Amino acid sequence: MKKIMIALLAAALTAMSAVSISAAEADTLQAVAAGESIPGQESFNGPRITGFENTADGTVVYWTAYQNAAKYRLFLWDGMTWRGLGNTESLSFTHKGLKSEQTYRYTVRALNKDGDFISDYWKAGDENIFLAPPVIESLETTETGVQVTWNALEGAEQYRVYRRTGNGGWRRVADTAETTLLDKNVPSGEKVWYTVRCINADGSDWTSYYNEGKSIFYVATPYVTGFENTNEGTVQVRRRGTLRRIPQERGRKLERTGHLKDDVLSQRGRQNRRDHGLHRPLS
Repeated sequence: MKKIMIALLAAALTAMSAVSISAAEADTLQAVAAGESIPGQESFNGPRITGFENTADGTVVYWTAYQNAAKYRLFLWDGMTWRGLGNTESLSFTHKGLKSEQTYRYTVRALNKDGDFISDYWKAGDENIFLAPPVIESLETTETGVQVTWNALEGAEQYRVYRRTGNGGWRRVADTAETTLLDKNVPSGEKVWYTVRCINADGSDWTSYYNEGKSIFYVATPYVTGFENTNEGTVQVRRRGTLRRIPQERGRKLERTGHLKDDVLSQRGRQNRRDHGLHRPLS
């Protein structure tokens, strides 16, 4: 009896031209969730959703063409019924005003030039999780690069970090399942921008858009490459592109104790923080 009622309901819906497809389709959706077949869908005759793309404005839904269709109507399942979102002559529609980390279920139906339905619709619908671009929470300079940290998004399988400098384009840094990443190849002495996108598990597709990101002025930590005794009784400490003169006796003492590098780095690091505030990300 239940199957007969569902079949009668499906037949009635095919003839409808109103925006709302169904007053109650919970039984069909529950059957799909339980892994059962969908009555009347074995020989489906209508457009099918082929994919989704999360953008800065919302989700773009794509579907297949249907013969003799003048336009299409996209529907959203609201938990009780299929609600029409709008008509379009193209094979895609952008659903705007979405909440991040929410799952949305869609179906589509073909119409003729008079606005009458001429196809069936996929009653189970197809789901997509809308993910807003991750937001970078902090950028921090370290001895080996820049530590990038961003917010976690439920439903994101992986993240892809990008970097750019000056007027250049975004360049991929690395993929990670974590919400932090250390970029070790940062150009020194430049303002560097970072942004993050969500990607799927195998990295083959983006699942979120990206935003303008955040920037930081990065100066690489100086390091000691050698020292030299001079006639003036001092040690010339060679660092990354710079020289620092310290008293010879102090240099020998630091060398014997193994603290020469630490002494130079700690003093230079303190000066950088005072002069430039290098640990503060720039907006």
